[in-house]
Amino acid sequence: MHLKEKDVSRLLESLSKAERKSLTLFLQALPQKKKNYLNLLESIKKKGGLATTPPSGSPQALTNAKRALYRNALKSLRNHHDEKSIDILISNYLVDIELLYDLGLPDQALVRLQKAYKKASQYEKHGLLLQIFEWERKLNIVLNRPCRSNQEIEKEEQTVLSQLNETLRYKNAFAEIKLMKRRYGYIKNLPKERQLMKKLIRQLPALTAHASQKATYYYHHLLAIYNWMLFNHTEGYKHSRRLLSEDMREILSNEFLDGVLEHITSCACVVRFEEAMGCMDIADAFIAEKGFDQSPTFLLRTFYFKIIYKLLILYYSGDLIRLQATVEEAENKLVHYDKQFSTEMKQVIYSNLKNAYAVMGMVDKADKIVESTLTHGLKATRKDMYDDAMLFKLFLLIQTETYVLLPSAALAAQRYFKQFIKNGKVSQETEYEIALLFRKDCNWHDKASKDAILKQAKDIFRRKIENTTGLDNFQEFYTYFIIWIDSLINGRPFHEEAKVWYHSFNSRKTIK
Repeated sequence: MHLKEKDVSRLLESLSKAERKSLTLFLQALPQKKKNYLNLLESIKKKGGLATTPPSGSPQALTNAKRALYRNALKSLRNHHDEKSIDILISNYLVDIELLYDLGLPDQALVRLQKAYKKASQYEKHGLLLQIFEWERKLNIVLNRPCRSNQEIEKEEQTVLSQLNETLRYKNAFAEIKLMKRRYGYIKNLPKERQLMKKLIRQLPALTAHASQKATYYYHHLLAIYNWMLFNHTEGYKHSRRLLSEDMREILSNEFLDGVLEHITSCACVVRFEEAMGCMDIADAFIAEKGFDQSPTFLLRTFYFKIIYKLLILYYSGDLIRLQATVEEAENKLVHYDKQFSTEMKQVIYSNLKNAYAVMGMVDKADKIVESTLTHGLKATRKDMYDDAMLFKLFLLIQTETYVLLPSAALAAQRYFKQFIKNGKVSQETEYEIALLFRKDCNWHDKASKDAILKQAKDIFRRKIENTTGLDNFQEFYTYFIIWIDSLINGRPFHEEAKVWYHSFNSRKTIK
């Protein structure tokens, strides 16, 4: 693959101050006759971008200079970051082993191999361990006193291969479940997808007593997501809690951060709000410790998880002042990083903003998000977000006393949810029942009549939560409507009603 026109300038622009200095020193140490690329570097610095004409010589000389500069910039980065990560460190040991072996110095190569083996074993780098075993066999041929026999090497190699295969099975299943979560979110109303998920889990082998930390991580992470998607939040919480192990922190690094973020999800779903906030602090500290704060990707992903669950926690706990500040932060980030957020990320953030706006009394903004979601259609929107918007619209009409539009909106919702009732198996009965209820003839301007309908709606939501295994008297979507109904009946602002609900919930929390 050839370099693109802007690849060199993009690489140079991405370098830190220390990396640029290291590159300059690296190039200056090279022979004078090969310094066309050094002249090119100076030209780029002065002009703030790539020259369109060569600093000297022909257009081909410029092309060659670009390639040489790019190649040497990567060499400089390798030298500068030769101990940046465990993978780089072990890979460098393997290079040293090969060079020393070719020089006829197997005893020195063995010292490097032992260091590589220690690190690869400690951090469960199974693929690199297999390369180390190959080099150990080669060194055994030329060493006067091998450290261990080929039979011993083969025995450990079989163990490593077994651990690697086990890890890959869980990792592949994890990737499939992540893909389904991204496409559907909750799958409580999707019988076909639910069966596929259950089949995928049933086919997985049980976690063995000798499983690697990586296999253990992927096993618990995929089960945390699986249980989340099926509304079995208490079980999901138990699995995600295992992702915070200190052993995983050292072995997995990038994945450990994903595990912390997954546990934030689980904590929010079982109303362990303080624990969720504590995990946000853990994520921030871990990013700073590992230097991930240099990566916009990591920062954006962490912000995404933090902002959606901060919004949820604050509107459920009724903390209006902090909620207003968090909403403002979310709005600013959505503008600033608009192109960097994925479509799914934006849908989830806007869905939580919609809830926050309603809590803050900003019904116009909430309505705008609802209309945008429904206009885009189900194919362009994650299904659980679309379902929520369809139901949310009915309550928004009641909140704003736009009763004239309620019958037609309820009819549209009833028809939409009815399509998920097939062969007598009701998969979306809660939403369907609410839509059907709001279609009844009712004098909505009469408080007694309105309250009677709202109390029936509340009973529907409560029965659903109580009858769903795995929910501890809380469900991320339905509980919101229960609080909203109490707010409408009691004539109190949502955030005040939320404070009452949150205090009551904490006094009867049952999950251990």
